[in-house]
Amino acid sequence: MVRRLTSNNRALVERAYPASPSAALPSQSQLLQEILAELRQANRRLASLRPAVIEAPRPPVSQVPMDVPVFVRKVVVDTSGTPVQGPDQEIPPGWTTTVLQRRHTGTVNGRLAFSLGNVKDDNLRLILRDGDSRSFNIRNLNWLWFDSDTNATNFEILVEVAV
Repeated sequence: MVRRLTSNNRALVERAYPASPSAALPSQSQLLQEILAELRQANRRLASLRPAVIEAPRPPVSQVPMDVPVFVRKVVVDTSGTPVQGPDQEIPPGWTTTVLQRRHTGTVNGRLAFSLGNVKDDNLRLILRDGDSRSFNIRNLNWLWFDSDTNATNFEILVEVAV
């Protein structure tokens, strides 16, 4: 298929591919100067923004503080029968994770497993009651899944340096 050049397209083609290469030199030089001017202006704008970016508050990074021997995370099962996955928090080698069922409303059964399917299966999950705890060596807290018999059941996850 052959397309006809419109006047706009023809002007663009003539600018991009002039009949004489020497005729293009002044326009290419001018184009290069315009590009350099735009780059300088953009660089000045970035330089003026740099202090604001450096001083801006940064969100907390989800890392284990290596200078603290223990840290705690809380997981709440708001709705019974709706499993909750642990937070996406990597655990360094040599640290132990302990899950405690702390508080509940109504019946005392909390459920803990290593997958969504397992936390729903009676044969593949752990049953925790108030004050019960289990310890694991895992690489990420999101490997843990929580559920309970009642709403508003609280679990605490303690991660500590193994001794």
